[in-house]
Amino acid sequence: MKSKKKLLILCSVPQMIKIVRQANEYGLHTVVVDNVKGSACKLISSEYYDYSVFDIDKIVETSKEVGIDGVMNYCIDSGQIPYCEIADKLDLPCYGTREQFEIMTNKEIFKESCLKYGLDVLISYDLNKDIDGIDISQIEFPIVIKPVDGRASKGVNICWNKNEIKSKLIDSLKHSKKKRVVAEEFVQNGQEVAVKYFVCDGDISLTSMSDIYTHYDEDGNRDYIWSQVFPSKHYEHFINEYDLKVRNFIKQIGIMNGPLSFSGFRKGDKYCFIDPSFRMGGAEDWEIVKANSGVDISTCLTHFAINGNMGNCTEIKKIDKSINKSTSMMLYFLIKEGVIGKIEGIEESTKIQNVVSHHVMYKEGDKIEGKGTAQHVIMRFIIAAESKENMIKTARIIQEKIKVFSIEGDSMLIENFPLDSL
Repeated sequence: MKSKKKLLILCSVPQMIKIVRQANEYGLHTVVVDNVKGSACKLISSEYYDYSVFDIDKIVETSKEVGIDGVMNYCIDSGQIPYCEIADKLDLPCYGTREQFEIMTNKEIFKESCLKYGLDVLISYDLNKDIDGIDISQIEFPIVIKPVDGRASKGVNICWNKNEIKSKLIDSLKHSKKKRVVAEEFVQNGQEVAVKYFVCDGDISLTSMSDIYTHYDEDGNRDYIWSQVFPSKHYEHFINEYDLKVRNFIKQIGIMNGPLSFSGFRKGDKYCFIDPSFRMGGAEDWEIVKANSGVDISTCLTHFAINGNMGNCTEIKKIDKSINKSTSMMLYFLIKEGVIGKIEGIEESTKIQNVVSHHVMYKEGDKIEGKGTAQHVIMRFIIAAESKENMIKTARIIQEKIKVFSIEGDSMLIENFPLDSL
């Protein structure tokens, strides 16, 4: 009897449960690795190890002992570079090179590449020097300071005036392994967007474009993404004026396979991207792509890990510009700091028409700490509807049902996204 192929899956978060389950159903022996003990993905995997994804040598050694046939990082920021290194050491397929992952994970290198290959960038300032040597008089406030290699919004600081620079620069540097930051203008009036592509044997497809809505606290500090709506109201303008520029950028850096994301702002007729990635979206937006095109990007990545190719590129091409087939939404629920006492309404909400997926990041008894990062997200619901009206109706019903209380009995939810603003 032929033994099962063994798939090494890096990182495990709730939105990946279906991916692990699907790989099991395909007859693969799934091996999940990260330092999150007792995660839901590990509980349904064939085998797991509690190693940090940065412990490359240990993972490689264990993979050789286990007999791993393929490795994949699906949607986690921290897993991008380790995925490339582990695949290289095991001589297994990887959809990108080290240089490509560096461009798409390091904000400083990405900005340089944008300038080199014709994409627009925001006004930036060099703060990578002794604080006393920075010429503050040349800076137009407000600005955003963030680590070049930071993820999940950790270390991202809005600086409103010169008196805040030192403290916020220090905080951003704390979250950078490379001890470098990017400082650029803070866009207050431009629409934030996320544009995503998928490449199969050099054939580039635009998979989605969404408008990003962010929640800010009473002091103007960023909490986190509030919601994303598909397609972006700038979609047609982007297709006509900027899509070819991004496709050229992808070609110029030599990417032949894989999912890419470009987040940034529309400024006039330009799009200035600030946050790239070379992975699927961590908010499970691939479910929206699947609802519109029938193509599951996560399945393509599993196929690549085991076979060295994404599958039938002609079939995969169906995802190109398919996002306008429905009006979709990733509805976020943000949570305050504290200990979760009770969560209500999840099961009822999953049964509502137009809800195609959901994931919950925390459970009752979990302690929420920190501000302004992805740790604020307690759950997301992915909605795909035939019309904007139906999408809003679905989202409103979900908002009415979801309740989260602290152990003291107080509501822990940050205010709901204002659906009437759409």
